[in-house]
Amino acid sequence: MQISGQLDQMTTLFMALQGGQRAQEPSDHGDEHDFSSDSNMGSNPRRGGRRPPIDEFGDIKVEPLEFNGNLNPDEYLEWVQAMDRIFEAKGYNDERSFKVASLKLTRYASVWFENIKKQMAREANRKINSWEKLKPLMNKRFLPESHRQDIYN
Repeated sequence: MQISGQLDQMTTLFMALQGGQRAQEPSDHGDEHDFSSDSNMGSNPRRGGRRPPIDEFGDIKVEPLEFNGNLNPDEYLEWVQAMDRIFEAKGYNDERSFKVASLKLTRYASVWFENIKKQMAREANRKINSWEKLKPLMNKRFLPESHRQDIYN
């Protein structure tokens, strides 16, 4: 009879897990059918109990584009504008936007960025840590003077 009780317990636990309910464990009172809940079972220690941010674009894949540093000013401007739109749509703050943008720099643009960081460290300038601080530096490097004048006039 004890095996039958354990089988019933396991079946109940399995059904609770399958249904998305919190599983309840038997109490130590000896009654196989008496269940008690554990109040700590709902927390997730890996995430500190916090829920991930809600992504309003869960059904739409919006992936920031890479920029390789080619010297085509139109492609550069399109990249910056696309990044601005993505950051705004996803609700990223300036610091997070910077981190994502810097990860999307490849080839020559990545080498350029690493050199800028080293140069600023040598000159004891503050670190670049925002998208709004990175854009003027990128404009200076990847946007010819003639294009800058056309944009701001």
